[in-house]
Amino acid sequence: MTPTNENETNLTEFLLARGAEDEAVARAAEGGALWEQSRDPAVITGLTPFDGGVRASAQSVAIAAHIARHDPARVLAECEAKRELVTNLARVCEDGRCWQCGSANVLDLRDAVLLTLASVYSTHPDYRAEWRP
Repeated sequence: MTPTNENETNLTEFLLARGAEDEAVARAAEGGALWEQSRDPAVITGLTPFDGGVRASAQSVAIAAHIARHDPARVLAECEAKRELVTNLARVCEDGRCWQCGSANVLDLRDAVLLTLASVYSTHPDYRAEWRP
């Protein structure tokens, strides 16, 4: 699907809104003691590898590592990077030329990137079926 101008604008707005939501959630969690502690999977699971004879499951350690990896600072950096990417892609000119270098035929690449970025929000109520890559 190649977005029309209106559809592409709506897709850009959709992506920027989702990024703002992710950013707001990360900012609300930022600086909490749990995030400082979560860098140690044993702390977040409440278990050590051998805690009174109870061994932390591989899954609980993996979940803890996943939580620690997605701390607010990382999410905020990702939100900023995606916002910059979406904003720059939205600046591709109508005539199919890159706003920065003047290359032709960049609209297909722009559309593919925007649609791929939006696909992670496919369960959001504002996501449109025509945006599926």
